[in-house]
Amino acid sequence: MKKTIFLVASIFSTVALMAQAVLPTNWDSSGNPPTGWMISGTTTYTGSGNPLPAVRFDTQGDYIQIEFAESPGLLTFDITGNPPTGQQWAGLLEIQESVDGVNFTQLRAITNLAAGTYGGMSDTPAATSRFIRFNFTTKTTGNVGLDNVNIALPVAGPEQEIDIANGIDRIPSNGTAYVSAAV
Repeated sequence: MKKTIFLVASIFSTVALMAQAVLPTNWDSSGNPPTGWMISGTTTYTGSGNPLPAVRFDTQGDYIQIEFAESPGLLTFDITGNPPTGQQWAGLLEIQESVDGVNFTQLRAITNLAAGTYGGMSDTPAATSRFIRFNFTTKTTGNVGLDNVNIALPVAGPEQEIDIANGIDRIPSNGTAYVSAAV
């Protein structure tokens, strides 16, 4: 019986770990993150002031990673620096993208942030990306607040067109062609 329970629990935890976010996906830092979002080391701002709650990157190495199975659209997020009183926030928060979740490339490097006000930012990941990561690479002074992260569906391309021909004669758009054929 114990082996059966362990086996069932292992299967469910493996499936949960392999789950991917469905686009569009977003999180406003309240409650648990959606399926496909992995959080490591971050905490949450819950006091008063700016829009709260917000994810707080307070230790070098903190990150949020989002995995999804389809081409991403626009990535948007709100961010602020939270330095000690009288200081400027300094450090490096990288927004990274990856095709495989192993090799990441930099989408944006944030090295200075205004304190106290959440500023909206946006980036366009590559169509082949399947992972986005907010990585607190270097902490010098202060923390970073992150909120309202959203990955949209990609913008639809131009409408597809069907080319119709009768033999070698092309039928123009909105045109009419009469063809006789045996029933």
